[in-house]
Parts: sequence; structure tokens; C-alpha cells
Amino acid sequence: MRISVFIMTLLWCALPTVAQDNHHYQTDFFKKELGERRARIMETIGTDAIAVIQGASGRPGFSVFRQSNTFYYLTGLETDHAYLLLNGKNKQTTLYLPHRDEGREQGQGKVLSAEDADLVKELTGADQVKGIEFLSADLLRTGLIRPPAPQLYTPLSPAETGNDSRDELLYGQARAAADPWDGQPTRESLFVEKIKSQFPQFEIHDLSPTLDAMRLIKSETEINLIRKATQIAGLGIIEAMRSTQPGVYEYQLDAAAKYIFHLHGARGDGYASIIGGGTNAFMGHYFHKTDVLKAGDLVLMDYAPDYKYYTSDVTRIWPVNGKFDKAQKELYAYIVAYRDALFKYIKPGVTANDVLDKAAADMQQYLVG
Repeated sequence: MRISVFIMTLLWCALPTVAQDNHHYQTDFFKKELGERRARIMETIGTDAIAVIQGASGRPGFSVFRQSNTFYYLTGLETDHAYLLLNGKNKQTTLYLPHRDEGREQGQGKVLSAEDADLVKELTGADQVKGIEFLSADLLRTGLIRPPAPQLYTPLSPAETGNDSRDELLYGQARAAADPWDGQPTRESLFVEKIKSQFPQFEIHDLSPTLDAMRLIKSETEINLIRKATQIAGLGIIEAMRSTQPGVYEYQLDAAAKYIFHLHGARGDGYASIIGGGTNAFMGHYFHKTDVLKAGDLVLMDYAPDYKYYTSDVTRIWPVNGKFDKAQKELYAYIVAYRDALFKYIKPGVTANDVLDKAAADMQQYLVG
């Protein structure tokens, strides 16, 4: 008995180390793919330019850190307050990471830091890994490259870090700017101002269009992750369907789907769920989810998970009491026909507006009969 207890104690003491080794870096993307993405940026910006990409900042409290989509796309790293420098002249990649916080690691687990430079280089394929205090000196050196003026590219669009979208982030920034008691600068604009004040020799350019064009075309690994996110979304919505009955609250369907998302490895929401019963479904982005579902109504659910930094967008409609009446069947048939019309016109070389216009014409004919 004493031997068994002793062995169990040893195993228990070893658990934190094992857990840390298993989760401190992603395993979905090989460093070759990450390196090819960075190389494409350096090729695009040219030999007289550098690119600097900020990682996401940490959030106060004990919320789980989530990296910005862009920084993760280029590095796979989930360390907060990290920076990436891509030098178009010498084609070198340098990562700048905070130093190890031993107290934080003891309480929260392993976080890759500047002290893990050799490991980070091996994992990411970066040429150099340094502490963030070296970024200024390296910018000064790269700033001495002399065409008429050295070029510095950095993303100017707001960083997306989970269940937010660029449109909503821009809208939020506009609201803050319009508030005379707020007016808080964005992290991107503050970074640009710091660059301009400390390194006025640089001409600043927006890297967001380049990144957008790259991310528009998905690799095989990315497609598989999106498919998995879609499958999980479907399972979550099916669970919500099973949980639907008159008297259930909209938010309870959210809880049912969310449980399935986490059960299958999602880290959270790809976007805030839209769940509307009855006339609430007429609002395109109804987020309140506070009403009771009623017999005779339809309920609409639009929800998908944040699965390994990828998501999907799945919407379904079903009757609260479990059975479509005649009018509901006709409405549902129209929605399915519209979906099929959209799919019919989605082809290479066709614009989104063309697809919408042609599908709308088909649906006019559908209504005429």
C-alpha cells in the first residue's frame, strides 16, 4: 500500500511538467508552412522594407489568452505581448518575446518566453528570438537601410482575437471616437505613433491588404480545421434542437450548443450566438437571448465555435414544438431554395455581387411560381 501511494505521489508531482509540454505550442501547422507565409510577406514588401506585426496583449484577470489571428497565422505562438519583425532585405525573421514570469508559470502553466529562444526557433522556424527590449535597437539598425526612405509595413486594421470581426471592431472604434468622454486611441494607431516619434525615418504602410489577400486562400490544413469547426457547429445546433420545447429560454439553447463545442475541443465562440424565437428571428444580429420560446413559433440559431483559431458560420431554423405547420413549411422551403440558388452561382471568377443578383432573380421567379 505504501509503495502504491509513493508511486501515485511521484506521478502526481510529474503531471504539471507533462501537461506543460503538451500544450505550449500548436501542432496543426508545420513550421514549413508558417515560414512560407512569412517569406511571401517579405517577397511582397520588397528588399527596401521591413514588416512588424504585433501579437495580442494580455487581458487583465484570469481569462485564457488568445492570440490575434494574424500573429498566430504567421508564427503559431500563443505568447502575449510578442512582436514579429520580417526583414525584406536579408529575409530574416526575428521574434521578440517577454521574459519568463516564473510566478505566472507556477500558477497558470508554461508560456513560451525569450528564455526559450532555441526551442521557439525550432518550433517556428524563426531565425532569431530575442527579448522585446531588443526591438527598438533592431528597428534603428534596419532603419538605416537607405533607399530614399526605409519602408515599414504593419497591420493597421484592428486585430481579431476570437469572437470579434473586423467590421464590429471598426464600428466599436468609431463609437469610441465619437464619444467626447472616450476617444481612446487604438492599439494599432498608438503603435504607429510610437514608431513615427522614435523612428521618423520610416515611411509607414498598411500590411493588412497583403495579409488579407494571403488569408483569402486557405491551405489544406486550414480547410480541414474549418471543416472540423463546421462539424462541431452542426453537432452543437443538433443538441440545441434536442433541447428545444415550449417554455425553454433562448439562452438555454446557447448553453446546450456551447457545451458540445467545448466537449469537442473548441476554446470558445467563433462569434456571439444569434438565437431568436418568433419575431426575434427577424433581427439579423439578435444577441439578447432572453425570451421564452413559444409553441407555434420558429426559432433561428446562428452559431459556430472558435476551433483552433478557425470557425464556420452555420444557421438553422426549426419549430419550437417540433413540427412545421403549413406556413412554416413554405417559408422553410423558400429559404432552402434561396440557399440552393446561391450555391448554384458560386464559381471561380464570379463576384459576390453577381452571385447575389443572379440568385435574387431566381427567387423572383420562385415567388411567381
